[in-house]
Amino acid sequence: SNVPDHPLGSILLDEFLRGFEKPAQRDIWWSIPTYLIDSNDSYWRCYTEIDTSNIKLSNDDNYLGLPLILVWRLSSVDNDVRKECRLKLTEWGINNSEQFFNLCTYCADINDEQIIEDVFSVAYGIALGQNVQDKYLISLSDWIMDNVFSDEGLVRYENVVVRYYCTGIVKMAIYKRVYDIDVENKIIPPYTYQASIMPACEEAFDAGRMSGYDPIDYDLARYVLCDQFDCFFRPDHKTNSYSEKTEKLIDEYRRKYKRKSLEMEGLIISIAYQYLLNQGWNKKEFWEYKVKKNIGVDVAIRRTFYPATHGERSKIMSVAEKYVWCARHRIEAVLANITKSSDYCGNAAYINDYSDLESSINNAYQDYINYKQRDQKESWIHTDQLVRTQNEDYSKKSIEAWMSDEDVPRFSAWFEDNQGEEILYAYTNISNDSAGIEETIWISSGVVQRAEFDDFIKLVNIYWESRIDLLNVEKFHAWQDCQCYCTPQEVCTIQSHKEVENSISIETDGVAVKLHKLVTECTTEHAEDIESIFELPSRLLRELTGITYGDGYQYLNKESEQLARYISVGKNWKNQQKYLLMNMETLRNALDQNQYTMFWLFRVYRSPSNKAYETFGRDIMHDTDRSFVVWLDGDEYKYVELQKN
Repeated sequence: SNVPDHPLGSILLDEFLRGFEKPAQRDIWWSIPTYLIDSNDSYWRCYTEIDTSNIKLSNDDNYLGLPLILVWRLSSVDNDVRKECRLKLTEWGINNSEQFFNLCTYCADINDEQIIEDVFSVAYGIALGQNVQDKYLISLSDWIMDNVFSDEGLVRYENVVVRYYCTGIVKMAIYKRVYDIDVENKIIPPYTYQASIMPACEEAFDAGRMSGYDPIDYDLARYVLCDQFDCFFRPDHKTNSYSEKTEKLIDEYRRKYKRKSLEMEGLIISIAYQYLLNQGWNKKEFWEYKVKKNIGVDVAIRRTFYPATHGERSKIMSVAEKYVWCARHRIEAVLANITKSSDYCGNAAYINDYSDLESSINNAYQDYINYKQRDQKESWIHTDQLVRTQNEDYSKKSIEAWMSDEDVPRFSAWFEDNQGEEILYAYTNISNDSAGIEETIWISSGVVQRAEFDDFIKLVNIYWESRIDLLNVEKFHAWQDCQCYCTPQEVCTIQSHKEVENSISIETDGVAVKLHKLVTECTTEHAEDIESIFELPSRLLRELTGITYGDGYQYLNKESEQLARYISVGKNWKNQQKYLLMNMETLRNALDQNQYTMFWLFRVYRSPSNKAYETFGRDIMHDTDRSFVVWLDGDEYKYVELQKN
C-alpha cells in the first residue's frame, strides 16, 4: 500500500471488502478481534489481524493508499482501534484536505454505517481546524448539499450522527463566509422529504426494555434504545395519550403488521432487531451457543470481553451491539423528523439540533487536540499563596487557628505577576499534610458598565434575587445550553448562540445594574472515555477582543495571535490547578473602548486535610469559607468581602 498503484495494495483490499453484500458478513472476517474464547472449532476462527498502530501516514500518502486501509478499519468492533484510526486520519486530513475530500467522497457509499459515521466525523473535525482551507469547506459543502441534503440523500443518509457532522461542515463554511447563508434553512432539521417507516421484525414486537430480545440484552434494550426514545413517546399529562403524530406512526405499524396493539418498547426493539438482520446478522452464525463447533461470533466476543453497561459503548463490542448503535441513530432521524420531542414538563418541539438529542456524537478534532496536548508540561501559578501558616505544629489548635485567620488574601500577588496576562478564571486546590490543612481558591470574573460600577459595589451586600450567584464563585460563568457535549471550537463558532446565563441583572430601590460574566464553560467527551470541562472566554469577551478560534487550550484572533490560554495541571483530586489567562493589554483596551470595568470574585475555602480528619475526627472545625469582590482602582486592588446573609 506504500507503493502507488501496486496490484496487491489498498485497491485490491477495497475491491474485496466491497464485494460483501452484507456488512455483518464482512465483519466476521475483517472487524472482530483475534483469539476469542471458545472459537477454536469455529470455521471463522482467526489468529491474525492488521495492526493499525504500525501504520503511519505522511503528507505524501495518496488517499487510495494507507488512508483507505484506515477507513476500512473503522468498521472494527474494537473502539480503541476506531479512535486510533480517526486520530490518524484527522491529522493526515488537516495537512492534506484535498486528498481527504477525495477519500471521503470515495468511501461515502460503503455499506457499513459505522464507517460512514466515522468518516464524516473526521471530515467535520478537519472543518473545525485552525487553518482549514476554504477550498475544502466549499467543495465538501457542495458535495453535502448535492448528496446528503437532497431528497435522495436524506433517505440514504437517514442518520442523526451523519447529518449532524454534515450540517456542522456547511455551517463552518457559512461561518467562514465562503458559502451562501441561504442554504442554512435546508440543513437544519426537521426536513421535508418522502420518508417511509423503517421495517420491523414481527417476532420482536412483544419485547420490552427490561427483557430485550436475543442479542439486544437488557442494557442495549433499555439504555441504548428505549430510554433514548422516551422523549418521542411521552404522553400528555392531561389526556394520557401520545401526540397525534406519534399515534399516527404507531397506527401505521399496527396496520402494516396487522397488530391489534403495539407498545413503544416492542416497536423500537423490533425495528432495531430488523436492522441487525438487514445488515447480515443471523442467529446461527452470531448467537449460537449450544453447538461447540458452531459457536456464535457474538457469543465468543461476549465470553472474551465484558460488555459495557448503562448506555455506554463496550470497549470491544459484539457485532450486534455495533449495529444497535447504528440503528439507534437511524431511528432517531426518522422519529425526530415526524414527531415532536417533549420533556417531563410536557413542552413539545421538533428537534432542530441533533446534539440536543444524541450524546454519542464524536468530535475528532477535539480528540486530536487533546492528544497533541497531553504531553505538554505546564506550570503552576501562585501556589505559594496557599496553605501558608506561621505554625507548622500538627495539632487541632493550630489547624483551627489557621482556618479562623481573618487576614485578607494578597490579591495583588495573584493579579500582578502574570507576565502580561490577566486571570479570568482560576481553581487551585493544595493540601499540606504535614500541617494538616487544605486550601482551595476559586477566581472568576465579570464586567459592569463603568457608569454603573459604583452602584454595583454599593449593592453587593444588599439582598437581591440573584445575589447567591456572587457567593457561588465556582459557578459564576455562562454555559452552553447543549443536552450533550460541545467542544470549545464549536462554542467559538457554530454553537456560540447557545451560550446562556451569561449575565445577571440587579434591580433594587430604583437602581439597575447588569453584570456580564467573562467566562463560559463547556463539557466535552474526551478520547479516553472521560468528560473534560473547559473554561473559556465568554461570547461577549470573544466579540470584544476578536477571538475567532479556540480549541480548549488556546484562543486566537483572525491573525492567529494568541489572546488567551487555558491550563490544567495536577490530578482531578487534591493538588490541582486550572486557570484561564488573557492578554492584559488586549483585554484592558477592549474594556476601555466599551466603557466596562472589570471585577473578580475571589473565594477562599479552608479545611482540615484528610489526614487531619482521620487524626482528630469530627470534633475538629469543619471549614471556613470567605468570598470577596475585587477590582483594580488605579494601581490599587480594592475589595469588599461578601457577607453570607
